[in-house]
Amino acid sequence: MDEDAIRQLAKMIGKDVKNEADRGDFSKLLKKIVVKTALDAELTDNLCNDKNDAKGNGSGNSRSGKSKKRLKGDHSDVELDIPRDREGTYEPQIVRKGESRPTQMDDQFLSLYANGMSTRDICAIFKELYDANVSPTVISKVTDARTGNQC
Repeated sequence: MDEDAIRQLAKMIGKDVKNEADRGDFSKLLKKIVVKTALDAELTDNLCNDKNDAKGNGSGNSRSGKSKKRLKGDHSDVELDIPRDREGTYEPQIVRKGESRPTQMDDQFLSLYANGMSTRDICAIFKELYDANVSPTVISKVTDARTGNQC
């Protein structure tokens, strides 16, 4: 992770955040993006293929739409689209079924990632804090997607 690039991004974003409402909107959007990216990476890991990957054709299980979920936050709610698979084998770990209020997962995830923590350390933190079994592969896919390092 390039610290200078993060600082430049923070300066660019900071120009548009003028008041408390802007901060709330930005936080809500950031939470939505991070959770969506993590959910997509989890499903990719579960199916063993990327979205629109030809190797998933005829595999018997594939992506099958989304379901709506509202996460309650400290300042506002966030509407999410939770991806599904045809066979129903995908069980989200980042935002579990029946959960409506994550315990600051997004802030902690961003902090851990921004501070250069390894994927295995992040997995251990997720296990300790959320009892979520998130693989290093999922964390790598999430971080790659967030930094544009996808293959």
